[in-house]
Amino acid sequence: MLSRENVSRIHLTTRQDIKNIKRSLGLTNQLYADDATNVRLMLEEMAEFGTDNPILGCKFQGCISSDYEGLNNEDFFLDIQHPLQKEMLKKFGEEIVSVDSTHGTNSYNFKLITVLVVDGF
Repeated sequence: MLSRENVSRIHLTTRQDIKNIKRSLGLTNQLYADDATNVRLMLEEMAEFGTDNPILGCKFQGCISSDYEGLNNEDFFLDIQHPLQKEMLKKFGEEIVSVDSTHGTNSYNFKLITVLVVDGF
């Protein structure tokens, strides 16, 4: 068993250590080069969480959905909210709407917009 006196650098892994290991072994977190495929796989994985599923809705480009009227064929929509976030917003947020837009943070030809709305607003 390690005691506090016996702990040295070799026992501690830093974020940089993990980056170096990934780089040296040629590892990646990405399953597929195609982001849409990665998102679909993530949605399937999250569906297994049942009532704790943080995915509230999704619409891929090239799909028309009656669930999201007003969105165009080329629009992409992904609504994520962890159940704990929902509870925290109900507890601490009143009549909140927050909108944020990314600026040059992705390589796609569209903006990513974050919208936060508390239930009952």
